[in-house]
Amino acid sequence: INTGAAPTAGRFIYIDGVQVEASAIATPYVETDGATATRAVSQVKLPVAGIANSTQMWVATRHRWAYPNTAQPSAAPRLWSWWDSSTNLIECTLNGSTIQVQQDATGGTGAESKSLGAITWVAGGTDTVIGFVTASDLGIARNGASFLTKGSRVEIPALAATLMGIGKGGATDRILCSDFFWWAMGLGTLSNFDSAVIGALPNIVRSE
Repeated sequence: INTGAAPTAGRFIYIDGVQVEASAIATPYVETDGATATRAVSQVKLPVAGIANSTQMWVATRHRWAYPNTAQPSAAPRLWSWWDSSTNLIECTLNGSTIQVQQDATGGTGAESKSLGAITWVAGGTDTVIGFVTASDLGIARNGASFLTKGSRVEIPALAATLMGIGKGGATDRILCSDFFWWAMGLGTLSNFDSAVIGALPNIVRSE
């Protein structure tokens, strides 16, 4: 940087590594080296060891929709997915006009799920979704409301995957195509009061 005088021809500031974004959030840096580059699909993955297991876990996400419920770009995108195979998984998925927590266990009798029921949203709107499983139940809450629970859980998947995908999952990488402000996960059982507190958190959560 050349300083000490007013900007005139011949004085420059060199900036390297800047990336112009099309959206209102930052995305991973892509090296162009003077030529056009195509961004590969990016994904955040969280390690599950010590903070989640198949008999006791919750995951909360806050995201901003890139599309309304009437114009979904792909089938069954995932908010999060802990996935070994299409028959051995725990995940939270957009399923038509609803969001649901679902699971399946290898060799089991079939998938189990609990949904929010029919919902709507608009492009640019935000949603906070919390999904949970315990040894005997699974449930879901949206935007600080009370949990909706299945009331039972027949099988427990034995998952070998050590990472949980945020924003996409499954064999074909079903992508939510929306902006995530934050996510959180952990052990323990959340109450309806916890759902209200999490739902009231701001889009940007600061840690100081």
